[in-house]
Amino acid sequence: MTEPVAVDDPTDPRLFDFVELRDGRSPDGAFIVEGLTPLSELVRSQYRVRAVLVAHSKVAAVAPLLEGTDAPLYAVFKAGKSRTYLAYNPHPESATVHFSDGAELKVKANAYGYLKKAISSEE
Repeated sequence: MTEPVAVDDPTDPRLFDFVELRDGRSPDGAFIVEGLTPLSELVRSQYRVRAVLVAHSKVAAVAPLLEGTDAPLYAVFKAGKSRTYLAYNPHPESATVHFSDGAELKVKANAYGYLKKAISSEE
């Protein structure tokens, strides 16, 4: 099984393929798929899987799909005793993003914002 690589810093250069996506494509033309079924279809297709980015909670479901590929699996947003929140605001004014666990992140206009927060051992 593909071993996940925990990434808790949104500026980590290993995540650059996932930044600046426009219409589902990176600046160099790579495309993105979302969801288990599209990922499974991509793995079986003629296209090379360059990298996979998932929330830490999805690793168990995604890792088996990557059998036989050399694609790294990056698990984000929870590593050790911290959780990272990331959001992009495409609008011309600042916005506040409310996450399901109660965290809030204020993001400047046309920018990414992130927040790193300590978590309790029960989470």
